[in-house]
Amino acid sequence: MSGVRVVLRIALAIPLLLLIFGGATSAVDFRAQRMGRACGSDRHGYLPCPDGQYCQRISPFQYLCKPEDPRCRPLAGVRLLGDEVEAYNYSQWRSVPCSIGSCCEHCARLPSCVAFNLEERPWTTPGCVCRPLRSVSGRTQDDSVVASAIDRQPTCSTPRDSVCSFSNGAPMRCCPQDQLCRQISYERYQCMNPPPECRGVLVAGSPPTNDLVLAKHLSMAECCELCKATRGCTGIDSVFLVLETSACNVWVDPFGAACSAVAGDVCGNSTVGTSCCPALTYCQPRNQSTFECVQRPPQCMLQYPMAELEARDIQVISGGNATDCCDACRRNPSCRAYTFYASDSDSDSDERARCHLKADRRASRVKHPTAVTGYLNAMFT
Repeated sequence: MSGVRVVLRIALAIPLLLLIFGGATSAVDFRAQRMGRACGSDRHGYLPCPDGQYCQRISPFQYLCKPEDPRCRPLAGVRLLGDEVEAYNYSQWRSVPCSIGSCCEHCARLPSCVAFNLEERPWTTPGCVCRPLRSVSGRTQDDSVVASAIDRQPTCSTPRDSVCSFSNGAPMRCCPQDQLCRQISYERYQCMNPPPECRGVLVAGSPPTNDLVLAKHLSMAECCELCKATRGCTGIDSVFLVLETSACNVWVDPFGAACSAVAGDVCGNSTVGTSCCPALTYCQPRNQSTFECVQRPPQCMLQYPMAELEARDIQVISGGNATDCCDACRRNPSCRAYTFYASDSDSDSDERARCHLKADRRASRVKHPTAVTGYLNAMFT
């Protein structure tokens, strides 16, 4: 009787095993189809790909065909020689895929870039480096590199506002000339118009310089505003993070018009106005005769000294300072912005200081000698 039970169990298990292994095979086939057709290895070299595709080195043992970006025509196994602009090391925590498409977009966002080399060395650190060039003087053979010149006005067939990439390593498609390919969720990138606040700000998929100022929970518009308020800012990169929702990277030129002040330094008064403060700080009025460089509150990165917000008060709090005002705004569900009025005397006492919480962040700002207006980061509202 036990033998019959064993046979019966095997018979019942066969369809389940077929389903599991058949499904696994289908999944493998699907992943292979998404990854692209094999086109060589370090041993066999580069093999031809269909029209409109190029052969990208994934590892020493695997080369795969990938769709071409219309702005860039990759040359596999070629290193272009010339004057390098600024190398970009892809790292694991950044949400930018290592690909010809992302390197091409990085080059396109740098006005002086005419070509680039994409180095792929999977078994080293960093495993992928994008090297933009401002000039090209020749070429040499290098199997670990894919090179390309850039066409800044290509014909792009991608519809406006459509999906342009996925976070699983899919190739990054071009976007219409006035749109950017930006990550909008954990798995999806979309062509989108940059916000009006970003006019005049370089919005890059990767950094124009190496010095980083990082702020969390800011929208792209707020990130551009922070760049405008940061002396020496060369551009921004607004990226999506799983745990932090979003991150604003402000790139500061260390050799540009840097500010020599440090946190705690005096930066002006109500008569002469404000002077510069270092990145991630701002000039906060303490009283009418003393303004001081203080840290920007992480929840209220946008600060506007000597300005008050013309909006209805939802709460007025006496005493404290502008950082306390930010904390109070975050605790009030209706608060979106605030104006802090420092003491209008020369005393350091905060008895006459007051914080006015506001619900309307879109109201106009007007000049006030001892006030500072701050905004709660968009991701907290």
